[in-house]
Amino acid sequence: MADKKKFSERLASGFHNLPISKVDFSKKSLKRHFELPLFKNAYHLIFGTGIYSALGFIFWIIAARFYDPATVGITSAILSVLNLFAIVAELGLGIALIRFLPDAGKDENSLINTCFTVSSLCSVLLAIVFILGLPVWGPAFIPLFVSPVFSFLFIAFSIIFTLLPLLWNIFLGKRMPKFSVYVNTLSGAIKLGLLFVILSVTHSALGLFFLSGFSLFIGLFMGIYILLPKVTPSFRLFPMIDTGLLRNIRDYATINYISRLLLQMTPLILPSMIVNMLGSEMNAYFAVSMTIVAIVTVIPSSLFNSLLAESTHEETFNKVNMKRALSLMFALLIPVTIVFMVLPHLILSLFGQTYADQGTPLLRILILSVIPWGILYLFIVVERFRKTSYRLLYVTSAYAGLSLGLSYLMMLKWGLIGLGLGYLTAQVLVASVVVLFLWKMVNQDQSQNLILR
Repeated sequence: MADKKKFSERLASGFHNLPISKVDFSKKSLKRHFELPLFKNAYHLIFGTGIYSALGFIFWIIAARFYDPATVGITSAILSVLNLFAIVAELGLGIALIRFLPDAGKDENSLINTCFTVSSLCSVLLAIVFILGLPVWGPAFIPLFVSPVFSFLFIAFSIIFTLLPLLWNIFLGKRMPKFSVYVNTLSGAIKLGLLFVILSVTHSALGLFFLSGFSLFIGLFMGIYILLPKVTPSFRLFPMIDTGLLRNIRDYATINYISRLLLQMTPLILPSMIVNMLGSEMNAYFAVSMTIVAIVTVIPSSLFNSLLAESTHEETFNKVNMKRALSLMFALLIPVTIVFMVLPHLILSLFGQTYADQGTPLLRILILSVIPWGILYLFIVVERFRKTSYRLLYVTSAYAGLSLGLSYLMMLKWGLIGLGLGYLTAQVLVASVVVLFLWKMVNQDQSQNLILR
């Protein structure tokens, strides 16, 4: 009875009681809630990514008013290619930085520079291969790359898109995610502020593309040369590859690389599929809806990445912390989902009437996928901490295969609505299986050192 009472008291200390309806909203309780490192770091991540996404949301609202849907569609598609390259070129090193940087000691500087160098080289190679192979996998993009300037920017921006997430992971690994807020705020503000300058010069896709990459470059520059030395005073940026360090993190990075690629490739591949099958205009409507969904997914990804960082520092995966994070995810996502289910037409009308007419049914479908996606992401974080490989790969492979396969097949028959239904169906199916795994993990023998306390 005494142990049970102590456990109940711990659950009551902060904004994490289950069920959600019984949460204590007193001033004292909320103060304890915000002082918990798990939530404090999570809110920094949510706010940092959220503010950049919100500024980007406003950016695309304005762009949609001044650019035709075809231009918006082709630009968002090529940016999705760069985001896909960022995941591929990252090689799992981002998660490895969160997991190993706290214990790197004197190798901290070498670890960061090695990750930066390897990922940069990989991103350049991917960009060059993509340009050379455009007639095979991207005929719709060929008119953009007629200009040598666009080709040069594409290669340069591929490096920037790759390095920025690595920088965010360094800040998280050092428990300073507030620096990500500064970087994202600066990047988003520059992107939005210079939009009207670009509008006075050109209405082409090149202008939108340049703004998207240049704003991230400024944020990356500030992060590396101003903020990073504050968390790692000895840091100096220089190209290097420490093969010994790479060997130490190779297995962990490889498994997480494959699983992350499988997890995030679907929404980045779909735009290219839509452009080549349904046209650039249809992708504009998809991109706007998916941008909104991506903003909402910041909530579960930030919560559970913070959970991983805290678990790494505590050297144990805390079951109470997992319940706290999961409870807060539902508390935040349920009302957000309801809002987007009820008011999608009003929200999308900010982009223009055609966006509201074409995107409303799709947004209603896609927003329902966020909660199952969040459950899947929690499972991935638990497996990353446990350094489990086979189950992580099985689940993310099933997720990617079902998401792309069902989206493609249903898109052939019902267009964008079919794509949305296929994507949602895949999320629900995989999340249903993952729930069983999580339930088993939570209730297994605590002496196995999976989840303690």
